Order: sequence, then C-alpha cells, then structure tokens
Amino acid sequence: MTDATYTHHSGEQTLAMLPELTEVYLAARKDDPHRDDPLFSREQFTARTQAQAHSPGFDLVTVHVAEALAGFSFGFRF
Repeated sequence: MTDATYTHHSGEQTLAMLPELTEVYLAARKDDPHRDDPLFSREQFTARTQAQAHSPGFDLVTVHVAEALAGFSFGFRF
C-alpha cells in the first residue's frame, strides 16, 4: 500500500499551485457528461479559484501519493 500525504495550504500557496491543480481538475472531469459546459472550463475554474483563494477562511487540502498530486479539495470553514 502506498502512503498518502495530506497537506493544508493557504490561499497564496494555492495560487502558486494553480496550474497543477487545474490539470488534476480537468483530468477528473474528462468523462463528465457536462464537461463542455463553460462553467467547468479551464478558464472558469482558474477564475473561481483565484477569487476564492483571496477570501478569508479559504483552505486547500491536497493529497500526494508517491510525490504526485493525486487529488484536492478546497473551500471555506463554516
């Protein structure tokens, strides 16, 4: 079994990782029947993420397996 590493990231760190996050986002949506909806485009994902990353309370959690980004989740604390 391969170990997974979970890490919290600030908004600033998220912006530095945005190109890599975008590739994972698009790869995860490649078989989604709504993938051609402009809401889910590369441009909209990056614009939303940039806006959210600047907001108070934003947090990103990434998971790396064998040093490769395997997934992520982000949002705001309640």
